[in-house]
Amino acid sequence: VYGLELALELPLRGWSRFLTDQPLQNPFDLGTISLLLPLEIYVYLGAEECPGSACRALLLLRGLRVLRCLHKLPSMQKLVLQTYHALGSFTSVAGFLFIVFYVFAQFGVAALGGQVRTSNPILADSDYASNDFWALNFNDFLSGMLLLWAQLVNNNANVWVTDFTAAFGQWVWVAFLFFDLLCGLVILNILLALIIDAMMVPDSDEEWDREDQLRKMFDTPSLQPLGEEHKQLRKALRAIFSEPSPEAARRRATVQQAQP
Repeated sequence: VYGLELALELPLRGWSRFLTDQPLQNPFDLGTISLLLPLEIYVYLGAEECPGSACRALLLLRGLRVLRCLHKLPSMQKLVLQTYHALGSFTSVAGFLFIVFYVFAQFGVAALGGQVRTSNPILADSDYASNDFWALNFNDFLSGMLLLWAQLVNNNANVWVTDFTAAFGQWVWVAFLFFDLLCGLVILNILLALIIDAMMVPDSDEEWDREDQLRKMFDTPSLQPLGEEHKQLRKALRAIFSEPSPEAARRRATVQQAQP
């Protein structure tokens, strides 16, 4: 059905209109159907039994077709808008996180490079060896980055922290603790705050009012609603501080001097 739809749509619109009228949806449809159609023919006509990998790919491509309908949902449009507004902040946090990973990985390679071996008697008889975690080590930079990622998501982190501490000294436990405090508490909390901030991006027809949004998020019985006079005062202050003219600068200075 999908292939028949494209076969009729392409001659009627032509390649240029087909690719430019809906620059995301139409190329997406063309790509998924180009992969889906020969796979369908292979599975149902050419193969006596569907290979596991082919069946999984077939189900995945069919599931991807659902994505073409998401842009029609207002809630999904708002989510995409919020994600777009937060990309700059997310990129900054991701860059800082990579720098932290890089520094800790280089430190780990300098301190423990080549020492995480199966010949180590302490590690050979440990939970680290029984769980076959030998790929998580500081013998090289990439393995160190992989180990730090597993440490960040706390995927059995107690295993290598305990066994590395027993094998190489107490300082290893302190280093992992410092990494957890920096990444798990500081950076991830900053990322969570950015996500909350991104969710507060208003719609195009909605007036930007951060205080009203905060009050709506943390609404409690003790929080008094704003009066009309207070709202008008806030609107006037926003107008003053958003104007780039010299008159606005003078009024801004007057307001700042009048503050206690």
